[in-house]
Amino acid sequence: MSKMLRSAIPNYPYISFEKLRLRLGPNLRITTQPLVDFRIKGDLTLNGKLDSSLKASGVVELLNGRVNLFTTTFNLDRRAANVAVFTPSSGLVPYVDVALETRVSGNVVEPSNVATSSVFANNGSGPVGVGGFRLVNIKVQASGQADRLAENFELSSTPPMQRDEIIGLIGGNSLKD
Repeated sequence: MSKMLRSAIPNYPYISFEKLRLRLGPNLRITTQPLVDFRIKGDLTLNGKLDSSLKASGVVELLNGRVNLFTTTFNLDRRAANVAVFTPSSGLVPYVDVALETRVSGNVVEPSNVATSSVFANNGSGPVGVGGFRLVNIKVQASGQADRLAENFELSSTPPMQRDEIIGLIGGNSLKD
């Protein structure tokens, strides 16, 4: 991630900025199709040469959006702060605080242990629904420097599950009891 961020910064040291104020949004979109799509707003101030030494300060809010992990799409949790904070000491790499959520179905009954006649016995109203499937709410909370977010995220679910079970569900697998 750090290399990707650095490679995105142009290298034109003969262009420089002094207190250049940028007002972003509220309809500005940051996209990397098909993975990321966010609508943002905020204010940034740029100082320095247009190269890797450029300094930014300000706050950018993520208003709505999603992250597509191919088998699972996470939506921005609008109840959370969802911001990117730029400080001169971090250059163009912001501190990010973002929360994403999704709902996936989990197979909580081993199919070989379910009698065909009992699958529909509760007419889908039992604790696990039709065919032993239930919806699982998954939340990802990521906080830290944008180039280190892979190291700084927490996974949680309702109903509560172990981290590797959650990762399995995100990856398209189902749970088997």
